[in-house]
Amino acid sequence: MKKAIVLVSGGLDSATCLAIAQAEGYACYALSFDYGQRSASELNAAARLSETAGVIAHKTLPIDMGAIGGSALTDRSIAVPEEETVGIPVTYVPARNTVFLSYALAWAEVVEAEAIFIGVNALDYSGYPDCRPEYIDAFQSLINLATKAGVEGKNIVLRTPLIDLTKAEIIGVGLKLGVNYAATVSCYQPASEDFANITNTTNQPAEDFSYALAWAEVVEAEAIFIGVNALDYSGYPDCRPEYIDAFQSLINLATKAGVEGKNIVLRTPLIDLTKAEIIGVGLKLGVNYAATVSCYQADAEGRACGLCDSCRLRTKGFADAQSQDPTRYR
Repeated sequence: MKKAIVLVSGGLDSATCLAIAQAEGYACYALSFDYGQRSASELNAAARLSETAGVIAHKTLPIDMGAIGGSALTDRSIAVPEEETVGIPVTYVPARNTVFLSYALAWAEVVEAEAIFIGVNALDYSGYPDCRPEYIDAFQSLINLATKAGVEGKNIVLRTPLIDLTKAEIIGVGLKLGVNYAATVSCYQPASEDFANITNTTNQPAEDFSYALAWAEVVEAEAIFIGVNALDYSGYPDCRPEYIDAFQSLINLATKAGVEGKNIVLRTPLIDLTKAEIIGVGLKLGVNYAATVSCYQADAEGRACGLCDSCRLRTKGFADAQSQDPTRYR
């Protein structure tokens, strides 16, 4: 049976999306996030919806996006607007869909799912940049380049069945499929576990890059640096230049900064260097490599195994650089 990861927030759109995925014959794995939102009521709703739907599994992952801040949904010092606002609202959570979809993609690879369903909508929505078709296309490109499945020609398709529907049309689809909207929660600040204040409502859709992007938006950073390398590495698909280019496209489309023309540049200064060249650059800049740990299975004292891929690449790098290896081995 074909499998799908479905992002289930507990809201109207995600409940409809889950019903569509099941109606299309997918065995569904529901994924929710405790990301520091104002109320647990939507998570309770997500659990109820998933149980009622009889999904194969339902996971709720704790990710503290409140530690990054920058949104009224995760920072109680920022008021949730109760009237329509102009531009991208303060309820926008920086890079949320990118973070959510990254986790969904990881789980899709593990369970060998053919699709990921997310209930984003580009019509009746709150102006979030990561709900647009261009963003979805960019993330699909990222999926194709970032994963073992993509490299092996096993496509994981990002499905957005609600993206061109009005809210009325979404509700109509859901009612035909038997969705119990009384069990959903869409409010940003419900007064209790089951009842909502009157406020603007929308869906709650959105691992290293995604969090970095969220924080870059909050602190208004101009760049994100990551030490990926496409030469002396272990064959990871998300260390390739094509992946970096795809994520840069995603940054431009997924963020408030990108929409406003404030570029956040993804910098990869090591991508074309050998391990020996990287070590040489670091030594010239005074990097203390004795304080670093590269081993995949280092012990509690930081001593390396000397056997894993990372250890072998590091050992060879120091040898090729004709520099003493300061690594402590077991």
